[in-house]
Amino acid sequence: MNHSENYKISVIIPCYNAETTIEKCISSVLEQTHKVEEIILVDDGSSDNSVQRVRVLMRNCSTKITIIEQVNSGPSVARNKGVLESCGNWIAFLDSDDYWVSNKIEIQISALKNNFDIVLLGGGNFSNKRLKHISFDDLIKRNYFQTSASIVKREVIFNNLFNTKQKYSEDYRVWLEIAYKYKVAVLNQSLAFPVSGKMAFGVSGLSSRLWLMQKGEMSNYTFLYKRNKISLYRYFNATMFSFFKYLRRRLIVVLNK
Repeated sequence: MNHSENYKISVIIPCYNAETTIEKCISSVLEQTHKVEEIILVDDGSSDNSVQRVRVLMRNCSTKITIIEQVNSGPSVARNKGVLESCGNWIAFLDSDDYWVSNKIEIQISALKNNFDIVLLGGGNFSNKRLKHISFDDLIKRNYFQTSASIVKREVIFNNLFNTKQKYSEDYRVWLEIAYKYKVAVLNQSLAFPVSGKMAFGVSGLSSRLWLMQKGEMSNYTFLYKRNKISLYRYFNATMFSFFKYLRRRLIVVLNK
């Protein structure tokens, strides 16, 4: 990678019936201290006013916003379509019900300039260090990458697109595949938050379907094992540890009712 690389950021937002959150979501991108190259919103067959609300924002906006409309096909198809249509050399994903802190992109670019070998960078409170390098083994134990807080080199994600047949934990599989081949890291700072302020799991939408999410996560370990990227021993340990985490999540949901 080039130390003097010009960071052009394409923001990809898959959207489905997000009329109550999409304005804050996109506004958080437009208000970034580091201006992004473009926003690509892929509407996944919304039946509400999501697209109309975005068109209103576009009227007084200097940032390029592209709206792609598709029949309902799921977030993986939407994200892949955004990647293929993007013109930036880095891709930042943002879910339509999340928003960024105002200097999210600036913080990440600063870190990338000082760590030019990193191709995937996330954010969250995982370490006492400002930046934590995540090994493939680390990532098998825990998914450190919140999709809405992650930024990835375009040429890398272009060759590691989301599995369109997988509905749950599909983003985790992509991060695992990238970490197997490249250097990845997370910043010790929360960079994206849900508009609603909901818990990370167990409340609404996809995140309420804990068992389906669990099956998706375990299918990722099966995927890695069948492709000889992890041993049988590591596969067994990963699935058992994952299942215990699932039981813990279930308990948290019950206690918070």
